[in-house]
Amino acid sequence: DGVRVRTRDGAERTLRAGLVVDATGRASRTARWLADAGLPAPERREVDTGLVYASRLYRAPEGARDGFPVVNVQQDPRTGGPGRGGVLLPVEDGRWLVTLFGTTGGEPTSDTAAFER
Repeated sequence: DGVRVRTRDGAERTLRAGLVVDATGRASRTARWLADAGLPAPERREVDTGLVYASRLYRAPEGARDGFPVVNVQQDPRTGGPGRGGVLLPVEDGRWLVTLFGTTGGEPTSDTAAFER
């Protein structure tokens, strides 16, 4: 009939729905919550998007910790071949989240030295 949610202030309510989609990814706790409640496991469907990403956290250099913009770099799709790109995202505590991504055939490396080149 829907899903029960708890708001930040602790109030609970039910959102009525004919279909509930859990798109929280591999780390989803929904199956465990349902099992704990004595409910059957949901049907699981996975979609292979062909997209792979790798992320690392870095300490931002002095002078670049405040007011640094998000940087998004993508390959020109007219060049052909697998898609590739990267994002530098300033996050809390003077750090940057750096993510490289690519489609099938252009997957980012998991090797630290190659990632940083």
